[in-house]
Formats: sequence, structure tokens, C-alpha cells
Amino acid sequence: MTQQYADDDLLKEVDDDIVKPRFSPSRPSSGRGKLWIAVAVVVGIVLGASLAAGRTVTPSDTPTTQVPTQGTPQGTGSISEQISELEDYLEQNPHDTDARLELGILFFNIDMIESARAQWEKVLEVREDDLGALFYLGYYYLALDPIDYENAHRVWSRVIELDDNSRYGQTILNHWPAYDWPEDLRDPVATGQ
Repeated sequence: MTQQYADDDLLKEVDDDIVKPRFSPSRPSSGRGKLWIAVAVVVGIVLGASLAAGRTVTPSDTPTTQVPTQGTPQGTGSISEQISELEDYLEQNPHDTDARLELGILFFNIDMIESARAQWEKVLEVREDDLGALFYLGYYYLALDPIDYENAHRVWSRVIELDDNSRYGQTILNHWPAYDWPEDLRDPVATGQ
């Protein structure tokens, strides 16, 4: 046997010993799981880019709430530092709804969803039809286990009724089909009753 044939036999043995992947791309999976994975990847990319740029962001496909630049924290530190700065700021300016929206977003992004909900509800106490607070509350209701479809539908339908052409309304309408709504809530403006 020549050296070349011996080398070919050795390579074939090595090829035969390579472990094949255990997963199969053809394995069926739920569309909802794929959606959450896609959302998580996009949020991770946006959050990473945001942290590198020193800015705070919301979930990737939601509008960013900006706190006014005069007299409010600029949010250049870690998330916990930003939360602390916003809480201090809100002690002096309790009716600053933009700061409350941002604080809620920060809480939501670190899985403190009840604290996020409390901030967004405080915004609604000051401005009952605040599109941002209603929009983010919809995400709160969808993050619950089990999902509270009825309340998510209620607040998101209210955003659409108030201004379906707003960035919030357009985001809701674009993403509405991605959720597994109960039959009586499939229409974004259905009553659910």
C-alpha cells in the first residue's frame, strides 16, 4: 500500500469518528418559541449596542422613551445606577411621566415586571391615555404566566383607538399577529366580551 492510500484510509477513519450534531433542523417547534428566541436575540444585540454607546433602550422593536435632558439623570451608568438615579430624580419630580416610563422600562428589562407595572400605572394616574404607558403595560400583561391576554388586548386596543398611526400603534399592529390570541381577541379592536 502506498503512502497516499494509507493517508486516505486514515482520513476516512477520522471522518467516521466525527460526532454528528444531535439536533435536527427539521424538528418541529412552536412558532411562539421561535418568536421569543428572535426577540431575545434582537434585544441582546440592541442592548449590547446601546450599552456600548452609553444609552438606555427598550425591547428592540419598541420606541425608546427619552428623559428630558435638563435636570434629569443621563443614564450613562449600569442599569442599577440608572434605576437609582431615576428613583432619586423622581423623589424631587414625582409627576415626570417620561422619567417614570423609562424607569418602568429599566425594571422590565431586568425582569422586575411588577415594579415596571407600578411605574406605568403611576403614569396613567397623571395622564390616563398616555400611549407609552398603555403600550408597555401590554408587554407586562403578555409577560405574565399565564399570559393575561384580556388585559393586554384592552390596553393595546386603547392605544390603537387613541392613535393607530403613532409609533406605538404601528408597532402593536405590526406585531399583533405574532401572538397566540384567544379566538375572541384576535381582532386588535375587538371588545373581548
